[in-house]
Order: sequence, then C-alpha cells, then structure tokens
Amino acid sequence: MAGNEISLTSKLSFSQGSETFADTVTTKTQNVATAYVVVGHGEHVSVNVGTAYENVPTADVTLTTSHLIRVRNGDATALLTMGFVHDGNVSNIVGAAELYPGEMFGPIRAIAQAGSKPFWQFKSNVANAKAIVSACDGGAPA
Repeated sequence: MAGNEISLTSKLSFSQGSETFADTVTTKTQNVATAYVVVGHGEHVSVNVGTAYENVPTADVTLTTSHLIRVRNGDATALLTMGFVHDGNVSNIVGAAELYPGEMFGPIRAIAQAGSKPFWQFKSNVANAKAIVSACDGGAPA
C-alpha cells in the first residue's frame, strides 16, 4: 500500500465587523486498512434527495467499522437536513445538521454501525434536491 491514501482537511473561519476568527487548515493523512482487490470501497455519487428521511448511500463501504463520510448540498435552493438513527429504530431519527446550498457535512469519521441498521439519513425541504455523497472505509489511523 502507498502511504497517505486517505486525506482529511478542515478549516473554519469567519469575519463580521471587528470580530474575526481564522482557524488554520488542519490536515490528517493515513493509510487505508486493507489492500483492496476489488475497486469500489469508496463512493462518490450525486443523488436526488426527497422530502422524507432516507439512507445516505454508501455503496460497499464497510459500515460495521469506522468509516469516513462527507455530504455536500449540491442544490441551488434546497435546505438538506442530516440525521441519524441512534437506537436502531428508523422511526427515531435525530436531526444533526442543516446544509444550505453549497455547504458540507463532514468529512467526519463515523462510528461503526451495529448490524445492518441504517445510520446516516438525510432529507430535503423540496423534492429531488441534489446532494453529493463521498464515503470510504475508515482506514488505519496512526
């Protein structure tokens, strides 16, 4: 395996009047956990999101171990809501974030899911809103 196969970069800054905050860019790199034979242990897909909560697509990313996920609101006008199932009951979804056009949720390292229960969910305030989902296996943190 090559080194630094996964890279996470994060920055948050703001300025209003005399108040400013400029965080430095933080980057973490690491190797993937396994040398994969089959291509496809990552997902980067554009999807249409409906007005009811639905599973965030992660393809064949292994969700029973930690995994990395990022969702970007690719719609020009829609508001996306990210949620998660905290107790295995898909009717008990807890809202976690709102994404305005162009905003992102993540990248974050998500905890392992128990069994085949869905974990990350999203919905939109309008039908067929565009979201771009990126996900990959969690790798082997140093």
